[in-house]
Amino acid sequence: MNQKATQEAKRKRGRPRRGEMDAAGKPELISEYPKLAVYMRPDLKNQLTAAAVITGIPAWKLVNLAIEKYLREELSRADRAALTVVADRVAANQ
Repeated sequence: MNQKATQEAKRKRGRPRRGEMDAAGKPELISEYPKLAVYMRPDLKNQLTAAAVITGIPAWKLVNLAIEKYLREELSRADRAALTVVADRVAANQ
């Protein structure tokens, strides 16, 4: 294999390090996202890993989707309103 073909093959390996698209259509860098460490039962971690493999969706994105779904579908209207107020205060203090 010549050098150019080798370089192209190296570039294509793995996933690109990017997250969602921003308003301008540019990908956000995952490395710029805030980090969160959580403790998780081993069986739940195994299920998360398996779900990521089966769906092809990264585990971090599955966690984001699950949290968004919980906040959207499981909280009462009053709790969602309070959540918005508190989240805005937290963002203002950062």
